[in-house]
Amino acid sequence: MQRRSWIILICSALITTFYWSCTSAELTSARIYARDKEYDKEEEQLLLAMKGTDSENPEVYFRMGSDIYANRGEWEKMNEMLNKAISLGEDIIIPVGAENLTVREGVELIRGKYWAGFYNKGANAYNDALSGDLELKNSNLDKAIDLFSTAIQIFPTEEKTYKNLLFCYVQKEDQESIDATLAEALKISPEDTDLLLTAGQLSLRDSAYERANEYLEHAFALAPHDVEVVKSLANNYFFLENFEKAIDAYNRALYLEPNNSDLHYNLGLLYLRPGDMQDYDFAEEEFQVVIDANPDDWEAILLIAEAFRGNERWEDAEYYYRQVIDIVPDNAPAMRNLAVVVYRQGRLEESEELFEQAKALE
Repeated sequence: MQRRSWIILICSALITTFYWSCTSAELTSARIYARDKEYDKEEEQLLLAMKGTDSENPEVYFRMGSDIYANRGEWEKMNEMLNKAISLGEDIIIPVGAENLTVREGVELIRGKYWAGFYNKGANAYNDALSGDLELKNSNLDKAIDLFSTAIQIFPTEEKTYKNLLFCYVQKEDQESIDATLAEALKISPEDTDLLLTAGQLSLRDSAYERANEYLEHAFALAPHDVEVVKSLANNYFFLENFEKAIDAYNRALYLEPNNSDLHYNLGLLYLRPGDMQDYDFAEEEFQVVIDANPDDWEAILLIAEAFRGNERWEDAEYYYRQVIDIVPDNAPAMRNLAVVVYRQGRLEESEELFEQAKALE
């Protein structure tokens, strides 16, 4: 009894692996016509096979999708046939070219082959749009959009294609298509960090901060150590005026990317702002890091001067205001603030002269 059970199990395994050791005359003929690339005749035989003893044979539907509809560029019908083949037995072995593959392997091979052709051409057209003649930019973008759109028809669940199609629409500033492509991509891959980040950054660019926050917080929950996600989230908190969260996010981003001058600059700005989070000492530290990395960054020099002025360190503030004026001689705010800190040090006549110069620049 036990031996019989083993035999039954082995036979079951073989049945789920191989299918129809004896195929119909129609399917045999279809294989021959496919080999000779006589696809019209192959189609006739496959249609007959579907009505006969091979009506449940996944190879018939696989061939109809891969040989007939794929060669015609009828991608929706191709996928309908390939999906039908998978539904009839994804692990069944069928001949695919010179190999024997499972149905699923064959479907992935066919979709991948045609998808790659259109995707790579689309990528080339997109690169040509960015690097070539400006007059040709739109025509190359349109070409890339057509190619990526076809690639999506062939392989509707390949998220990479949506990202590149999205970049095309961003270049064309086609907001309606951007929104539609993002929605479709996120429907397919709702947990894709790159897509969520892109959606958040685009919303941030459009000043849609609440919407950006949803995307970016979701991305952060999935990838808390992704520095691009953390930086974008910090910037969005800044624009939402959620300064406490912004400071936490900038500090987290600096832990991941400690030499990023932009992060130090933005964090310094937060510490300069009036309110509970204001801290001139911290602001000085952050702007000093920026200046050490970029000695001619006059905006950071101006802001460190503001921090010293806030701490009533008049001499230090004067030093940095004068540095700004050396780099940007017509900077009226720097000249006016220099007049203030000179006045605070009791040099009234010099202060009046500086105020007059500031007025002349305004």
